[in-house]
Amino acid sequence: MPIWTFDPWNLGNDVRYDGVRLLLLGESHYDDAEEGVPSEDPRDWTATAVTHWGRSPSRRQKFFANTFEAVSGREWTRDSGDLKPFWDSLYFANYVQEYVGATAHIRPTQAAFRRSQAAFWAMLRAIKPEAVLVLGRATWRNMADGEQSSIELREAPAGVHRATEWYRADEVDALAAHIRHPSSPGFMPKEWVPMIREFLEAVRNR
Repeated sequence: MPIWTFDPWNLGNDVRYDGVRLLLLGESHYDDAEEGVPSEDPRDWTATAVTHWGRSPSRRQKFFANTFEAVSGREWTRDSGDLKPFWDSLYFANYVQEYVGATAHIRPTQAAFRRSQAAFWAMLRAIKPEAVLVLGRATWRNMADGEQSSIELREAPAGVHRATEWYRADEVDALAAHIRHPSSPGFMPKEWVPMIREFLEAVRNR
């Protein structure tokens, strides 16, 4: 049995985004059944959230829409045919492996991040990503430490920490970088497109 609570999206599939085995790493899940995601089955929570909010053009959800625009460089529209192929070409998981609360206004504690470290390493071993894009500064600051990398992302927006880290374990050899949380106030997807493209290019060329 896996030691994580929520199965990563696309677990068990061999997929590539722009030629890279890419894991998008969010922060946490919220046990809010009113949002249309059943809380009775935590193993399926992530897949249900991606299907309900990411792959479906029925409504715009800020986190998934902004993530799509920042990574793909394309505009989210209700009649876009790009959403399903996008999410089907990468992996997605949240770092914190326990429910944080009922709403996004409740933030994970440092203890919750620490309790999730073993699950994070287990997910890396299961997915074997080449690249991990961390969606949020708080997650980046509180997640398990990696090895410092010499690769700095020149295309990061001004004032943004440009460092990257390696996560290496068994057959895992993943380069990690981070952006602001896509749901944060003032997040502008277009600002992050050049940095993410540089990051993926660095992974391809290493």
